Amino acid sequence: MNCYDFDKTIYNGDSTKDFYLFCLKRHKGIIKTFPGLIKAFTKFYVLKKGNKTDFKEKMYRFLPYINIEKDLPEFWASHKNNIKDWYYKTQREDDVIISASPEFLLEPICKELGIKYLMASKVDKKTGKYEGINCHGKEKVRRFYEMFPNGKIDDLEKTKETSEKYREVKERLDAKSQEAARIKGQIAAQNFNVNLLDRMWVLCAFPAVLKEFQDKSSSFSKLKRSQNDQFIKEQGKKEGKAEIIQEFTELVNGSSRLPWYLPNQETMEEMIHDH
Repeated sequence: MNCYDFDKTIYNGDSTKDFYLFCLKRHKGIIKTFPGLIKAFTKFYVLKKGNKTDFKEKMYRFLPYINIEKDLPEFWASHKNNIKDWYYKTQREDDVIISASPEFLLEPICKELGIKYLMASKVDKKTGKYEGINCHGKEKVRRFYEMFPNGKIDDLEKTKETSEKYREVKERLDAKSQEAARIKGQIAAQNFNVNLLDRMWVLCAFPAVLKEFQDKSSSFSKLKRSQNDQFIKEQGKKEGKAEIIQEFTELVNGSSRLPWYLPNQETMEEMIHDH
């Protein structure tokens, strides 16, 4: 026997919240319940007074404003795809669903899926009044033993714990994957030779070392410029000397080239003939 919670376990999301929003879009009169719902929310979640059954009973006051016979089938027609794929592969005939969601809400989908055993909060689908208490925490254990006196509660706890841990690990892995992708993008866009030395961000936490590093960097920079200027001068001297030697050699050999702006022999002869 496998025992599962429904919401966020075999169903991707919170079915009660999804049904509430589904109905709110169809029946605008539900907004009349907002003041009481806000008051109940503040009392239970902010002031930590009352119990969850009282809070949820206030929330279910939206039920008189809807057409439950019409809205409920249409809700599951559009939300059945939220049942997770893995459940179809592992489903067994004796599966048990234990949920804090209203029994009337889960009955149609459990029947469609072929789930025989459903334990959920007993809520009047017309008025929103509870018949008992919210099926949560210890109440789930009590309801389980009530239906299966000889059942092994370890199966229930293990299944629920495994499901919750799996979901938690998956969410953490997704978050880490996104963070890794973001960091990789930043790394790809960085020039660490520039950022490490020119911006000197590594040394910002050590002012004394940073000052010494800046002084030495400035000194090395001046030396580099001086050596570069000296190199250019020496290179200029070598190139100038080489050109002089080449010109002298050509002059001695009678093959010195005239400057580009002077006419050659043929042009000079033409000019003489023309005059």
